[in-house]
Amino acid sequence: MTNTGRVLVSFAVALALGHAPPPALAQYGDSAGGLEEIVVTARKRAESVLEVPVSITALSSQDIAESDIDNVRDLVAFAPGLNFQVQVGNGGAGRNGGSIIFRGMSPVQGTAREQSGSVFVDGIFVSSGVQSVDTTDVERIEVLRGPQNAYFGRSTFGGAINFVTRTPGDTVKGGVTVGAGQRDGYELRGQIEGPLVEGKLSARLSAATFQRAWQYRASDGGKLGAEKTESATLTLFATPTENWNVRLRGHFQKDDDGAAAHSYIRGLQYGSTCPGQTFRGLNSSGAEVQFALSRPYFCGSAPGLASLPGNYVTANTSLYPNILRQIGKPNYLVDILQSNALNSPLMPRVPTLDGAGLRRDIIRASLQSDYTFDNGITIATNLGYEQNFGNSLYDVDRADAENAYSVLPQLYRTRSAELRLQSSQESRFRWLVGYSYLELQSELQQIGYQIQTARGAPPPTVGFVNARQDDRSKVPAWFGSIEFDLLDNLTLGAEARRQTDKSSLLNANLTRTNFEFTDNLPRAFVRWEPREGLNVYATWGKGVMPGVLNSAFVTATPQQQAEICAQVPSCGAAAPLPKVTNREIGVKQRLLDGRLQYSVSVYDMDWVNINTNQSVIVSTTPFVLSIIAPNDAKLRGVEFEGRFLVTPEWDVALNVNLQDNEYTKIINGTLGSLTSGVIRFDGNDIPKQPDRTATLSSGYRGRISDNWSWSVRGEAAYTGRMWESEANIAQTDAYTRVNARFGLQSENVDIEIYGRNIFDDDSWTYLSRSTSLAEPGALLLVPYPTATSPLTTVQGLMATPPDRREFGVRVNYRF
Repeated sequence: MTNTGRVLVSFAVALALGHAPPPALAQYGDSAGGLEEIVVTARKRAESVLEVPVSITALSSQDIAESDIDNVRDLVAFAPGLNFQVQVGNGGAGRNGGSIIFRGMSPVQGTAREQSGSVFVDGIFVSSGVQSVDTTDVERIEVLRGPQNAYFGRSTFGGAINFVTRTPGDTVKGGVTVGAGQRDGYELRGQIEGPLVEGKLSARLSAATFQRAWQYRASDGGKLGAEKTESATLTLFATPTENWNVRLRGHFQKDDDGAAAHSYIRGLQYGSTCPGQTFRGLNSSGAEVQFALSRPYFCGSAPGLASLPGNYVTANTSLYPNILRQIGKPNYLVDILQSNALNSPLMPRVPTLDGAGLRRDIIRASLQSDYTFDNGITIATNLGYEQNFGNSLYDVDRADAENAYSVLPQLYRTRSAELRLQSSQESRFRWLVGYSYLELQSELQQIGYQIQTARGAPPPTVGFVNARQDDRSKVPAWFGSIEFDLLDNLTLGAEARRQTDKSSLLNANLTRTNFEFTDNLPRAFVRWEPREGLNVYATWGKGVMPGVLNSAFVTATPQQQAEICAQVPSCGAAAPLPKVTNREIGVKQRLLDGRLQYSVSVYDMDWVNINTNQSVIVSTTPFVLSIIAPNDAKLRGVEFEGRFLVTPEWDVALNVNLQDNEYTKIINGTLGSLTSGVIRFDGNDIPKQPDRTATLSSGYRGRISDNWSWSVRGEAAYTGRMWESEANIAQTDAYTRVNARFGLQSENVDIEIYGRNIFDDDSWTYLSRSTSLAEPGALLLVPYPTATSPLTTVQGLMATPPDRREFGVRVNYRF
C-alpha cells in the first residue's frame, strides 16, 4: 500500500476514536434508540445478557461483522479475562495446537486435558481443533468466565465459549462476500436460506473458502502462517406444530495450512548468564533462596523481533534438508509422510501431507428439538457428532538448524446427547432437570526424525515412532437447577451437575489403564435488582478438570512405585484432580434510556492440584522418573465491559481486565538445569498470561446520499507483559495493536477497506522456556564457547511472532 493509503487508514482510526462531526443517521441502537440488548442461552434458557448472574461477553451478528471476528483468536480483544495461546511448548502450533485460557489459568503441562475452557457449537462440545470453528454461519458468540461445569459439563473448568449458529427463516434471502488481502489472502463466502414448505420447513445453505495470508519467511525460504479452509453447511429447521421445532445441521470442512510462524531464540547465541542478577526461589524445606542462572538465557524483556538479525523468525519447512542428502537419504521425510515408511497404524487413516503444515477433515452434525406443553414446560434434546481426522508436520525445535522434524497424525471422534425438562420461565419458581452423555476418543502418534542426537555422533539413519496414544472417555451426568423469586427484585438460585468421568488410556507398553472420577459440581447465586436496569449478583461455584494419568507411575515396577510414594504423597495411577472454587460478585446496568450499558465483575479463585512434573530418583533404571505432582494457585481479578451510544451514529466501547495471579505452591522439575537446581517458586506469577489487558473500540456512521452511507470503525488492544516460565525470569514486552475498517453501505452492497495491526507492532505474543534440540547432543551435553564452561544443555525461548500488518478489501452483496 502507498504512503497515501497508510495516511488514510491512520485518519480512519482517528475518526473511529471520535474526532469527527456527527451526521444524522441512526445505526448502532435498537428501535427504541438505545443499544441492542442481546438475548443469550448460556443457562439453557433465553434471557438478557444483563440478567445472567455470571460474567459473560455476548457478541451479536452485527458485533461479529463490524469487529471482523473470524475465530477464537479474534475474541481475545473483545472478551476480558479470555486469552488464547497459539503455541504450547514444543507441540504443534498454528491451528493444530493452541490453548484456551480463562482468567490466567494457564496449564503447565499443555495437554488437551488441561484446557481451562472449551469451545461449543450450539452447546455441543468441540473435542479438538478449537481454531477450526469460524464465524461464517454464526449468529451469536457467548463467552462465559468462571467454572461452567453445571451446564456445559466436562472441560469447562475456567469458562466456555459457545458459537450459536444461524437458524433459517421463512424469507428467501442470502448473500455473497468476496475479499482479498496482502500476501495471497482471500475469502469467498455465500449463503442462501428460505422456506421449503411454507410455515413448516426452511433451509439454509452456506459455503466458504478463505485463506489467511502467510506472515513470514522461514529459515529455508518457505512461507509461514498461511491457513486455508473450505467448508459447507446445511441447516434444516422444521416446525411441525406451533409448539414443536426440530433443527438439523450438518457441516463439512477441509483445512490445508502451511507451516506455522514461530521461532527459537538460543540463549547461547543471543543471551548470557545475566551476571550480577539473582532470582527468587525456595529450597526443599520451603525457605526462600536466591539463585543465579546456570545457563546462558534472557533476563527481563526478551530480545525483540526487530533487534535480532534478519527479522528473526526461524523454522524449517523443506522436506529435503541438506543433511539427508549428505547421508544418501534425500527422500526420507517424504517416505515417512507419503509412503508411511515407519509403518504407523494411524498414517493411512489421515489426510496425506505434501509439505510442512496441517491437513484435516472435519465432520460435525447436530440435531436439536424443543417441545413446549400448554403449561409452559419444555422438553428438549440436543444430539451431536464430530469427527476430526488431521495430520501435521512441523519443525519441533523451531530453530534455523536442520534438525528435528515431527509428523503427528491425530484422530478424534465425539458423540454427545442431552435431554432436559424445564419449567415455564414465567413462573415465580423455575426449575430444570437433565441428563447428558459424552463419549470421546482421541488417537495420535508422534513419528519423526532428529539429526542431532549425540555429541560427535553421525546422523541417525532411521527415524522414530513413539507409542500410539489412545484416550477414551465416557462421561454420563445428571444436572439441574432451581431458582426462586423471593421478591419481585430478588432471586435465589442453585445449579449442580453430578458427573462420572470414566477414562481409559493406552500406556507406552500398550497396556490399558482405566480410572474414573465422580464429582458433584455446584453453583449458587443471588441476584438483586434494586431498580429497573440495574442488576447486582453474587455467585459461588466449583469446577474440575478431566483426570490425567500418571504414566511414569503406571509403567514403573512395584519397587519403584513404593520409592515414588515415599517421596510424593499424592502418588498413584491417576494424578490428583485439578479443582477450582470461584467466588464472584458483579454489577450489570443499562441506563440513559439504554444508551449506556456496562458490567463489572470481581472474582477470587482457589486453584488446587495444578499438574506439574517432579523428578523422582529411584534405585533402579531409569533412575529418574517424571511424576505429576499437585500444586496450588490464587487468582484474583476485575473484568469490565462498557459500551456507550454517544449519539445515534457514534458508539464507544471499553473492555478492561486486571489480574493478580500467583502460585501458593509450585514445583517444576524441568526448570532445574536453568535455575541452578532450584525447582520451587511459591509466590511467583502464573506465566504466559498478561496481568492486564484493555481494548478501546469505536464506530461512526454517516450519510452520503439517500442510497449510500459511510462508516469507520477501529479498535486499539493493549496487552501487558507475560512471564515465560514459573521461575519468572524473562518476559514479553507490553504492546498495543490497532485495527481499522472504512466502509460504504447501500441497501444491498457493503464495500469495506480494512487494516490489521496497522502500525506493524512486532512484539512477541508468546514465550516459553525450552531446551535447545538443535545442537550436537542437545538432549545430552554441549560445551559453552569458553574454556572454563562445563558441558551442559542449552536453554532458549520458544517465541511466537505477531500477525504482520495487512490491508485488504471486502465486498458483500445481500439479497
